[in-house]
Amino acid sequence: IRAGWGRRRKGRVKKMIWTLGIVFCIVVLVIGCSKKENSRKENIEEQKYIKTFGEYCVSKQWIENKEHSTDDMFFYVKEGTEKQRQPDNIAVSIGENKYSKEESERFKEAIQQQISEQLSGYSDVTLTASGFQSGDNTVYLFTVAENDTGLITNQYYIVGEKKYCLVQESNFDKSEECDEVTKSLVESFKWK
Repeated sequence: IRAGWGRRRKGRVKKMIWTLGIVFCIVVLVIGCSKKENSRKENIEEQKYIKTFGEYCVSKQWIENKEHSTDDMFFYVKEGTEKQRQPDNIAVSIGENKYSKEESERFKEAIQQQISEQLSGYSDVTLTASGFQSGDNTVYLFTVAENDTGLITNQYYIVGEKKYCLVQESNFDKSEECDEVTKSLVESFKWK
């Protein structure tokens, strides 16, 4: 009796191991496919813009506002808000400066001084500055908060060789979406 029981037990263990192995493979395939699907969705949900100075991506829910854009400055607003008096918006422009990439800290100091001088006549405004790396780019972020109106303006300076790309976010509604779209644009930016 015991010998037969042992064979049946071994048979059950083998079936259980095979079943667990198959379940494990199915789980791995499902997780792998869902990750690929999610990354495809992210790419589908962004529009790539290629300009003379570089390229970047913007959420497809945000459109280039041709009415306010020029050859040198490109405005993006959430679709459906383009006719509002003050929609949240993102402006992308480029400029030149005398600083090499290696002198980016001096560039940051010059921009901070310039913004501080522009704000010197206003008492209810706060300026903060920080910097970070995004891929190969050095980025400086200057945030101007107008305490009385609630308007927050983020200016991201993406440093190039004696040039910069300014990505300016005007966030009237304190929208997290506006912040996220702007950050995504900055992170996707590539110089030509």
